[in-house]
Order: sequence, then C-alpha cells, then structure tokens
Amino acid sequence: MRSVRSFEVDEPPQIGVYTITRFTFAPPRLELTAGPDCTVTFEVSELDVECELNMNRYEWSAPGATALVVPVRAADPVIGEHRRTHTPSGKQGMPAHVTLLAPFIHASRLDSLDRHRLSDTVGRFPAFDLRLSAFGVFEQIDCLWLAPQPRKQFVEMTKALLEIYPEVDYPPEGATEIVPHVTIGSHLTSEQQEEIQRELRPKLPVRGRADRVVLYERDAKGGWRARQTFALF
Repeated sequence: MRSVRSFEVDEPPQIGVYTITRFTFAPPRLELTAGPDCTVTFEVSELDVECELNMNRYEWSAPGATALVVPVRAADPVIGEHRRTHTPSGKQGMPAHVTLLAPFIHASRLDSLDRHRLSDTVGRFPAFDLRLSAFGVFEQIDCLWLAPQPRKQFVEMTKALLEIYPEVDYPPEGATEIVPHVTIGSHLTSEQQEEIQRELRPKLPVRGRADRVVLYERDAKGGWRARQTFALF
C-alpha cells in the first residue's frame, strides 16, 4: 500500500495477532476483516497484492472430506460389484466415476461463493458421450481402471478447476500428469487383475454420457453422499 491517508480500527478488543478472513477494495477504500471480530479500514491510492494459496491437509477418511467427480452411471452395472469389493470409495457409496479433483476443499470451508464458482466453471463445458474400452493399471498401488475416451475434456475440466482452486494439490503427489480413469479395484494381485479383465472384456465397450459434475462429501458415518450437482451445458 502506498500513500496511506487515514487509518481506522473498529472497536479492537485487544492488541494481538489476527487472521485475515476477507478483504474488499473499492478505491480508495480497503477493508480487512480479521477473526474473530476485528475490522480494519484503510484509504489508499494504490494497492498491489501478492499471495500464495495453500490448502491445509486434512484427514481424508474423516467427515467433511470432499471430491469433485464426473459420474459414469453406465459403468455401474458392469464394474459396480468389483468397486464395492475392491475400492474404499465403492464400499462407502461412491458410484463409478472419473475424478476431477480429490481431495477437494474441506466441506467446512465451502460456501455459496464456491457453489457459484463451481457452477460457472463447470457450466462452460458441454456434455459429451464417452466410452470405456481399454484397461489401465497404476502399478504403484496395483490399481486396475478403465480409460475414458475422449480424455481431453476431463483434463481440461480439471485444469479449469485448478485455475480457481490453485491451493488444491492435484494430481496426487508422485504423479506427473492428469490421467482420467474409472477405477475398478485397487491393491489387486496380478491374478485378480487378469481374472477381472477376462470377465469384463466381453462387456466392453461401456458407452455413457458425461453431463454433470458432482461434489461428494464424506458424512459422519464415513460414507459418501452427493452434496451438490453442477450441470455441463
């Protein structure tokens, strides 16, 4: 801030350290709101702001964890039983899907502004048909998955979301690129992977449609529930 002309603090309870929770700038007035109950008002002629956003890590298995996914409903009759047997999310109620961001922002930090931002971002993308016909494996966790085609739209949606949520760490640590996938099972032996592929291959391709993004939240019992749906246009 340059050329500060006045300085007001509205009823500060005490001198101390405060966490800034919000700021608004309508030249020449800059107002900072800090927890728990402090507002600071400046009159400034020019404002430059530089910041780095980081999402505090939270416990993925605890209530309030969230994920943004594109459900692939047509895949559930084909791989749903395997998911419920061989994936934590399948056991906990998450349907077959392509992950866009996970873990996403903790539910306690999401508000109406986030809903508008997500709706606006997702709504820029058209709905599209997809097919699942090829297998893939993440060898580090022995995870068998199906590759959605086309993949470009999923990558573009993830990148668009990361532009407005740069604090989200995605793709996961150790990954070098965004790989859209529909998980069948993880921590599978080689024999299990081969057996599942033999079973599923005659049922492929699976044809479906990507027409929505769903925000899932982990509830108090550890299950996943759909919290909000955002339509592709």
